[in-house]
Formats: sequence, structure tokens, C-alpha cells
Amino acid sequence: MTMNEATTIGDLFVTLTGNKHVIAKDHFEKMKNGAILCNSGHFNIEIDLEALVKMASSRRPTREFVESSLCATAAASMSWARDVSSIWPPPKATRLR
Repeated sequence: MTMNEATTIGDLFVTLTGNKHVIAKDHFEKMKNGAILCNSGHFNIEIDLEALVKMASSRRPTREFVESSLCATAAASMSWARDVSSIWPPPKATRLR
């Protein structure tokens, strides 16, 4: 499955490639509301954070190394974590489906 196909159905996206912009603006625009993005590599180049920041109508920290962004252009709310260990366990207000 390609990233373009996955973005329309996925809820959680974890990058482990070491490649630049594996998840980019065109992917953010297709993601479902509440999508979680996480980089598990040593560098935060895999998620195009510059594009995500530009798209966000609002941003707020939710915990250390985790930020939530509301993207009006994508009509979605996304959380970004610097490291996969930062998103677990989820905050008490988060409900897993």
C-alpha cells in the first residue's frame, strides 16, 4: 500500500525510514480527523513539519514532545510526536477505539 492510499484510511502513522518528507503536505490534506503522526527515527525529517505548521490554524502542546495541530485546510486535527514513546500511554482524555 502506498502512503497516498494509507492516508485516507489510517489513524496512526509512524515513520521509521530515515528518508526526508515521507509524510508530506499532500498526505496531511487526505488524513482523517484525529490522525496521529509519529517519528521513531533519530531525526525529525521524515514528517514535513514545516508544511504541517503552515497548514495549522492552531497548535498546542499536549504533553512533552507532543503537539496537536488543527488544520483547517485538511479539516483535520493531527497530533505529532517527536518519538513514538511520547504518545504512550495516551493522556487520560484520549479514548482509543
